[in-house]
Amino acid sequence: MGPQSSDELLGWAQSYAGKLASLSCGSQLKENLCRGLLLSTDFSGLDAPRECLRCMLPALSEAFQTSFPEVVVARSCDVGKPQRDCLMLQSEMFHDGASCVFTDILGRLGSSEREWLEAAGPLKNMDVNEARAANQNVEQFLSSNRGRIFSASQKSYCCQHNQNCPVHALPALRERRRLAKEAADPLSEAPAVCSPSPVKKRRQSTIVTPWWQKHVTEDPSDPEPITCSVAGLLCTDFSPLGKKRGLKGTGVTEPLHAIWKNERQWLAEQGLEDMFFTENSAHYPVQDRQVDAMQSSHDVKFVTVSPCELGDAYIFATDDEIHNFVQNRAQRRNSVLPVGFKEMPMRQYLHQLLPPGAMLRLAKYDSVRPERAGITGSFFAHLDHNVDCGPRCGPLIPSLDTHANIFCWTHDRLLLPQELLQAQGITMCPSGTGESRSPLAEVLMKFNDTELRLFAGNSLHVPTFAAWMMYALAHVAPIPHLQLTPQLEALYDQLDAEGEHDETLQPVPDRIDAPAIQSDAPAIQSPAFAEMQDENSGNSAIRRRPRLLL
Repeated sequence: MGPQSSDELLGWAQSYAGKLASLSCGSQLKENLCRGLLLSTDFSGLDAPRECLRCMLPALSEAFQTSFPEVVVARSCDVGKPQRDCLMLQSEMFHDGASCVFTDILGRLGSSEREWLEAAGPLKNMDVNEARAANQNVEQFLSSNRGRIFSASQKSYCCQHNQNCPVHALPALRERRRLAKEAADPLSEAPAVCSPSPVKKRRQSTIVTPWWQKHVTEDPSDPEPITCSVAGLLCTDFSPLGKKRGLKGTGVTEPLHAIWKNERQWLAEQGLEDMFFTENSAHYPVQDRQVDAMQSSHDVKFVTVSPCELGDAYIFATDDEIHNFVQNRAQRRNSVLPVGFKEMPMRQYLHQLLPPGAMLRLAKYDSVRPERAGITGSFFAHLDHNVDCGPRCGPLIPSLDTHANIFCWTHDRLLLPQELLQAQGITMCPSGTGESRSPLAEVLMKFNDTELRLFAGNSLHVPTFAAWMMYALAHVAPIPHLQLTPQLEALYDQLDAEGEHDETLQPVPDRIDAPAIQSDAPAIQSPAFAEMQDENSGNSAIRRRPRLLL
């Protein structure tokens, strides 16, 4: 049975934390979180993983009666301008501007590698065989040369700090600790840098200190935090709208996926990253692209879950918010609203807010509603798609794309973007609940309707992803430090000579043997994870370096 009240609906983090604290795996989760988390995200969007941890850590602290170290968000990364502006605002508002914000994942490569990849990658107009060969060539190049392409000291241009900043979090943290340990006095903060403010169109500089230059407050001899990366991998090539090119190996975004994959493998081989999580479309071939392709460096676990928003429970916009949305949409379309529109149902002037094709689809959805609506009459449809040719209509909010025009028959109106974001698990409106509005909502409401729908469509379901992250963190443990004895060294020499060196025998630092998350694939569930699940849903998977103790 699902949530029975608004408090229960929005109190998912407290519910998860209470269940985790009562499970046997809770002690391992507590131990891991006490080490601290060093987080990096790629293809970040609005950075929902940061929101997952923001919600979960206070709830877990209360459930375990323990104070956990603050999550260090080292960097985020996105090529889209609205996404970068959102990430920069979060860095300023949540981390005093310390968190780095990078642009394209290509930016962390050298100029010669970027030029080669741009020339060698596939094009949309290539035939299948040519595009597949191009992607295979890119993968082979990156795999054969990743020891040269990637480095611990790698830097890339950071929009937040207006300078080149370290790409890889753990080497930067180690360098910061090394300098602090060598100094006679605690390391003083490096000179602050000018950071462009993302709020104004005419940029204004603010003075901030990047996280990797900040004063060291922790003991340099403390255990290193768990280093974790999260990526919302590009799904275009695996969606029906992208003609599922990725399933044929012909996707135009495959080179970016190859960079991400080879970077993960290189970091794992160097002991510089403990675990990663990813999320993608249900059509993403996780078995082929991660489980098999990364087996030399990671043990990848994954689950597939369905998008299951609760429908009418998320419809909360006030009349003023609805009227502001209507006026802005009409102005953008150069439409004239009827006099007294505020007193009319939206359906009466909907033709001023939508193109003619959407109005034709609305009539078609009207005809199928009687047989597809829920018991309570709840019915939703995406008016940019024909019946049965896109996101499914019915009593639940359909899967979101980046331009979702979702119509709700119960309220006889279009859903506002903040309602779509609340359906994704971000608390945009606390009215009538014990939960406060998410700090992320303050950031998001600085953006316009189109940008918010883009964020919602590119994001993930926060409660579901948070459940999977906590499950993973509750089922991984440090790899015991392996002492290199003379006998073991002789065995290494013998294996090297035979060309059969086994990576699993390599001595590794006292690091976490960790997972990663991916979404949309055959489900793997343990009783513990099943116990944690509620009506929320989403897609997720786990990977780790090089052995995951599950």
